[in-house]
Amino acid sequence: MLLQVVSVAPVAPPLDQVPKVAEYISQVPQQSLPLSYPARHNLGALLLEPRPVSVAPPVAAGTVVGPWQSTNNPFPGVGTPANPLLLTDGTVIVHLIDNSFAGTRNWFQLTPDINGSYVNGTWSTFASLPAGYGPLFHASEVLPDGRVVMNGGEFNLGVADDTNLGAIYYPSLGAWTSRAAILYDEDR
Repeated sequence: MLLQVVSVAPVAPPLDQVPKVAEYISQVPQQSLPLSYPARHNLGALLLEPRPVSVAPPVAAGTVVGPWQSTNNPFPGVGTPANPLLLTDGTVIVHLIDNSFAGTRNWFQLTPDINGSYVNGTWSTFASLPAGYGPLFHASEVLPDGRVVMNGGEFNLGVADDTNLGAIYYPSLGAWTSRAAILYDEDR
């Protein structure tokens, strides 16, 4: 993986020459902005790597960056929106948790307006999870090819059962398909 940098940060001095991490970090120019980092497995090397003070991407003039904002169009679900996921097409899907704090099969999609505003975006229903699977406290991930993977859950449709069910959303089908969750075998 390549590392793209807006400007180069200073090289980290040897550990015995760095009296305080905060002093070192304050020397990193504000405009140093790696857009991606290569994977690292050496914690010591990771701690000594130069880092940007701000990891926020540059924004266009006039763009507001700040706290969460409510959308102008109300969330259509009856319950609590949870687990927002930004899809590769720029829309956001949100899982519905019902009023008794149980997972459901229901998802909603927020599509930004023509100017890219999520605040002025439009809500619509999204594909429901497969029958029998409505997790709460589960793992989820958006894959680079646009698929969404969900695995397990401490609760399933309101029942505390540590479910091993799972589902994959296929954008090409516009639907979720069932799959067994990948389990970790502690004895291996």
